[in-house]
Order: sequence, then C-alpha cells, then structure tokens
Amino acid sequence: KKAIKDFERQHKHRLESGDYAPGTWVLIHETWLDAQHGNKGTLRWAGPYVVHERYPLGSYCLRELDGTVLKEHIMVSRL
Repeated sequence: KKAIKDFERQHKHRLESGDYAPGTWVLIHETWLDAQHGNKGTLRWAGPYVVHERYPLGSYCLRELDGTVLKEHIMVSRL
C-alpha cells in the first residue's frame, strides 16, 4: 500500500481522470514535438475539438467544430 501511495504522490501530475463527456471541448497535445529540439516556438496543442464518443479502452473519438469526425482515436493522455 505504501508503494501505491508513493507512486500516486510522485506521478499525480500524470494521472488522468479520463472523464470527458460527449460535447466537451478539448485540445490535443502534439506529443511528437516533445522529442524535437529545433522547434522552440512551435505550438504543442491542436484544436479545439469536441468529444464525439468515448471508447471502452480509454480512447476518444473527436470531431472538429464544423462536425467533421476525426478518423484516428485519441488517447486520454493526449487531451
């Protein structure tokens, strides 16, 4: 139990609740830019998008503001 509490304390900034209801506006973090060191001023967030649907394994289907549904599923860690 102590190990669990230590993990939660050390990584609480990374733990995600993942409770985005359909219709919620979100931004997508561009994770590929984290490994790039030459793009200092590049925007690391894309969006806004609207949550269209939540899948059982924790990923989300998003749509653009004009209603176009994105093809890829987005993990909660990128929102």
